[in-house]
Amino acid sequence: MTSTRKNEGVKIIFKTILHMLVFNIISFIIFNLSYFDAKKLETTSTAGFGLSMANYNINQYIFSGCLIFYILLYMFIWNKFLKQDLTSCKKIHHGYVVAFIFLFCIFIFNEFILFTITDLIRIGWSCIVNFPFSLIIIGYIIWPVLYSILDIVYDIIKKKRRKNMKKVAVVTGASRGIGKSIAIKLAEEGYEVVINYNQSESDAKDTLEKVNKYTKGMIIKADVSKREEVKKMAEEISKNYDGIDVLINNAGAILRPGNWDKISDEDFNKTLDINVKGVHNCIYYLKPLLNKEKVTHIVNIASTVGENGAAGVLAYGAAKAAVINITKSLAKEFAPSITVNAISPGNIATEMTARAGEELISWVCENTPMKRLGEPEEVAELAAFLASDKANFITGQVINIDGGYALGN
Repeated sequence: MTSTRKNEGVKIIFKTILHMLVFNIISFIIFNLSYFDAKKLETTSTAGFGLSMANYNINQYIFSGCLIFYILLYMFIWNKFLKQDLTSCKKIHHGYVVAFIFLFCIFIFNEFILFTITDLIRIGWSCIVNFPFSLIIIGYIIWPVLYSILDIVYDIIKKKRRKNMKKVAVVTGASRGIGKSIAIKLAEEGYEVVINYNQSESDAKDTLEKVNKYTKGMIIKADVSKREEVKKMAEEISKNYDGIDVLINNAGAILRPGNWDKISDEDFNKTLDINVKGVHNCIYYLKPLLNKEKVTHIVNIASTVGENGAAGVLAYGAAKAAVINITKSLAKEFAPSITVNAISPGNIATEMTARAGEELISWVCENTPMKRLGEPEEVAELAAFLASDKANFITGQVINIDGGYALGN
């Protein structure tokens, strides 16, 4: 909201308050004069008393209508003012409505239960004519203070509850390899881990068994390349947890042969579906579950192939390049509440790497400055760091963990 528009809104609010105060004073004077006039005539003229009381009652209806008009006007102005999203105005508006309902209930209670008709006209109306003033006192002084106190208490309860709650991480493709190591490491760090898998249930159960040594976990079968399955996974997670703190998009696949002139259309599309659409699907359905009370983290597992290219894995390299682009794009969109980073592993000792063959692995080790393959646990250490509060100021980054392989290849 611009300062000019805000000032205009404030002026309107104060004008309305002034109108209500003036109305309150006029109401108080006229109704008391009407009542005392009637009292003077009560002993001298029955007809005069009746006429004066009739006038009093007419005034009562007129000013009741005016009062309702001012109340509706005030609420309308608040409504227009609230559309500027001023939290403080919203709180005061709530107080105003609460006060209105509270005092109206008191009047009705007085009208129909506590007093006779004769007493009611005097005592009940006394409550009505002082209504605007009472609303201002309760709406502007008592309720905001009470609201603030309740807000503080609620925040303390939420923080205490959150402190006692376990952090939750979702790791896709966590039945084997890098995903398995990340799931176990996060469990060591105190996270409850949702272990996603697609094919190997026995391996997923083994991961769960290791996770359960540290915290608790659960396994969910879902093909991340299929939106409906990811949607069901998200629904299952939301049934078991209030929210999640970390999403690790690890699920991926290299389909061989991956050479540009040998890969089939089916394998090309499947590679993109698993590695690219899988990341998007998981972010699409799981982002709403990320805890909104703190900075949360998304970590995408990319590859050095996505940065530098490599012979024989065209579709996989293209897919991982897309993952890197997704990471940087969403880091801009999701900040400051969510960090989005990517890890680009080089050649890691996993089943996927083993399928490349001993000859290629030996060549890779010879051409890697560190002279070996990386271990899944080393990738897991980096993932755990990027998923922690220590990395709250790191986003949109692609971090290589390749033993220096990319330096000369």
